[in-house]
Amino acid sequence: MNANAARALSDEQKEPNMTMPSNDIPVSAIAAAPRVAR
Repeated sequence: MNANAARALSDEQKEPNMTMPSNDIPVSAIAAAPRVAR
């Protein structure tokens, strides 16, 4: 899941204006999930 979070963050930085604004919230949650779990 760490790889997925890293990839999502990289994707967000490359394309901050995603076509799906709803994806912005889950991406943040997924990226924070591993940090909170640890």
